[in-house]
Amino acid sequence: MRVMLVAAEAYPYCKVGGLADVVGALFKEMKKRGLRVNLALPFYRKHIRVSNLNLLRKVQIKMGPEAHAFEVYKTEEGVFLFDCPEFFGRAGVYAEDGTAYEDNPLRYAFFSRALLEFIKTEGMKPDILHLNDWQTALVPFYLRTFYKKDL
Repeated sequence: MRVMLVAAEAYPYCKVGGLADVVGALFKEMKKRGLRVNLALPFYRKHIRVSNLNLLRKVQIKMGPEAHAFEVYKTEEGVFLFDCPEFFGRAGVYAEDGTAYEDNPLRYAFFSRALLEFIKTEGMKPDILHLNDWQTALVPFYLRTFYKKDL
């Protein structure tokens, strides 16, 4: 069974709250049980420290009138990191100095769309998209609306 675990944070890669603990534990346990599992996260360059990254793909998607480019890297552990400095190259993950970024909904709408575009472009066929928390809530909508024939 192929599982794509999707979240905004996961321990030990990036941790802000309890979501990271849960997703990190799920990823570890799924691998331990023999599932073919990958983890997809935004690449918060100021917060995620990993080595041995491989650039897999450069992709561009349109959201409204604007096109946004992003790159996807893969770690040795099977973690896909979605790099778009415009959205994820900030001082904080969700907030700065205690104030949430006003464009958080747009940032995670972008991440949700980028995930599906990457899966399509790579020809991946996950059996399960395991989505976690509000940051990934648009994935099912985008899947039915824009990718119904492709995935």
